Amino acid sequence: MSETKRILFPTDFSEASLQAFPHALELARRIGAVITVLYVHMPFTDDPYNEAACPDLASHVKGFVDGKFSELLDMVPEGPEIRLEEIRNISAVAGILECLEDLRCEIVVLGKHGRSRVLRFLLGSVTEKVVRYSPIPVLTVGPSNEGYRNSPLYRRVLVPYDFSGYAGSAVERGCGCPGFSVPGSGSSM
Repeated sequence: MSETKRILFPTDFSEASLQAFPHALELARRIGAVITVLYVHMPFTDDPYNEAACPDLASHVKGFVDGKFSELLDMVPEGPEIRLEEIRNISAVAGILECLEDLRCEIVVLGKHGRSRVLRFLLGSVTEKVVRYSPIPVLTVGPSNEGYRNSPLYRRVLVPYDFSGYAGSAVERGCGCPGFSVPGSGSSM
């Protein structure tokens, strides 16, 4: 019996984050996967250690997440199964990476804000850190560019290649070429 394929879609429900949702839907349709929409509760959004101290704030955040999740489901008349996962963690990155292991996902689909280098340095980039530390492939979707990002049909895929073993693995996944190896290593592409 084959195991269910899983796509992780972390979101803060911002406009930039939601730009990636159609891409997660298209991938789920193509590979027959379940999408897990992940929201990470962090300190200062509610109190992760003492919910009783801020019951109104905790219920407000819960209401916000439930409302946004319902709006997301309304965007999908029919299609893949979509689940909501809410967790508490000290940071969004740590929460996302923890869920990857717990849920055994095949890919992460993540929207990015498209901030300048200065703002990324000052604010940090969740997307950049997830890409760097994720043990599985991450599809990042940048901010909208005149409707281009609303159509997740891919005709060309760019896979950077530096002749290393890691790059060969990326090409194999990127173009669906099983057995791809580095040129000059004795194997052919």
